[in-house]
Amino acid sequence: MRSILKTIIIFFLFSSSSWAAFENWGESALVNSLGGEGVALGCEAASLSYNPAGLGLLKKGLIESGYSQLFNLKDLETSDLYLVLPWRRLTYGMGIFIFGQKEYYKETIFACGFAWQIKTPLFVGMNLKYMKVGFNSKYDNLSAIGLDGGVLLVPNRKIQFGLALRNFNQPKLISGSKDVPFSWATGTTINPFENFKLVFNLSQEETYSARVHLGQEIRIFPKLVLRMGMASQPIRYSLGMGISLDRFCLDYSFLEHPVLGETHRINLSFSWKN
Repeated sequence: MRSILKTIIIFFLFSSSSWAAFENWGESALVNSLGGEGVALGCEAASLSYNPAGLGLLKKGLIESGYSQLFNLKDLETSDLYLVLPWRRLTYGMGIFIFGQKEYYKETIFACGFAWQIKTPLFVGMNLKYMKVGFNSKYDNLSAIGLDGGVLLVPNRKIQFGLALRNFNQPKLISGSKDVPFSWATGTTINPFENFKLVFNLSQEETYSARVHLGQEIRIFPKLVLRMGMASQPIRYSLGMGISLDRFCLDYSFLEHPVLGETHRINLSFSWKN
């Protein structure tokens, strides 16, 4: 019965318009709690995955790790690890992402990238990804090389604009397929007040309708923030929180899916001065 359930879930994920190969990469507790898109954020090491230009805002060394089980299923667990090292106008990032189980279905991404501060308000970034899919010992692994690029404009402390192009080189796991689709995202982050943040994003994956992502963050105490968000296609709602303690930061998100149920995610980061 358990194997049948796994088969149904995997089939639903990768045959619907809601998921494609490697689509779970780029999700963090922070992003999930703000509607599932972070193209205009640029405040965590996971920026390497959803807009590498956002790394340019990080002025300290940073290591970040995340974990989740999609829809509370252990066979659909995700884990990732990122390292960020700033140096003058350049910020370098590396990351690894793992989704699934080795004996059934497993995605792995190794990525490296950078962000370059061209001028005071403008950052550009790019990453290079080696993406591998494994099924089990009976089948050969599939792999491809992907490229992402992005820009982040920060004219002042109250507003940020972001644009990201993901898999713009159109990588293919199998010749002639579209299993690693091109996608884009654009949006803005607004800080109308010191302790309040609004996030508005729009994204679209190749051949599918655009998605709207909305989120807000409220700082309740100096070291505690609460977040909530929503996304379309399908309609999903999310909640989250962040706690910062000196050099450590802990983020948690709760993401609801209208059919498959809930997903919890946690991220832990540690920063240090270069």
